[in-house]
Amino acid sequence: MVWEGGAARLLPIPICKRRGQQTAEGRARRFAEALNAENIACGTMYDNTIPDRHIYKNWPFMMSGLAEERRAPWKSPFYKGDVKGYTRDQCPRSLDYLGRAVMMFIDQNYTLEDADLAAEGICKVAAAIL
Repeated sequence: MVWEGGAARLLPIPICKRRGQQTAEGRARRFAEALNAENIACGTMYDNTIPDRHIYKNWPFMMSGLAEERRAPWKSPFYKGDVKGYTRDQCPRSLDYLGRAVMMFIDQNYTLEDADLAAEGICKVAAAIL
């Protein structure tokens, strides 16, 4: 992310291999480690700090098959497909994209100064790693 004129612009982590043939997932982990060293709280889906509930494989009620009717689309009488549940590797492309992502912890107390400091840190880390 780059801060330009009061607006943030996302800087994607390149998916191609370079810089020692490190994988995109490896670069995301390295990027997150460097951001944390800059006191910018973040992580990836692989660091296991907190299971990210935005990722379907971290939904125990779906993975177990014990989801309530309202949370299990395949239990609806209107559902005509053949999927009867979820598996942890059911959506490999989604997991691939998410594996390259770095999640920052931002809450309602985040100030403009916090955003400016985070943007500076992200630019510093991006210049060093990407």
